[in-house]
Amino acid sequence: MNRLSLFSRRQCWVPTLRGWLLLAGVLLAGALVFVRCVYAFLSPNAPLPSEVLVVEWWLPDTALRAAADEFKRGNYRCTYLYARCVFPLSGK
Repeated sequence: MNRLSLFSRRQCWVPTLRGWLLLAGVLLAGALVFVRCVYAFLSPNAPLPSEVLVVEWWLPDTALRAAADEFKRGNYRCTYLYARCVFPLSGK
């Protein structure tokens, strides 16, 4: 009958108060390192020569105006709004 049983009784290890505090400290330290270092990873702006300008749709109006100025200033043929729709801008 033991072969057909679906559950078995086993011991379960649970952290003590000191263990929970250590785990919380490690997670907090990891989160702080992530928050402090992620900006340097995500913020570089090094555009490559291209005919297409890709713009994120969630940007505020000031950033969208800056993207329109970049489109007019650069040698772009069209622009894509990421995660929305695709449309060419006539400005040349």
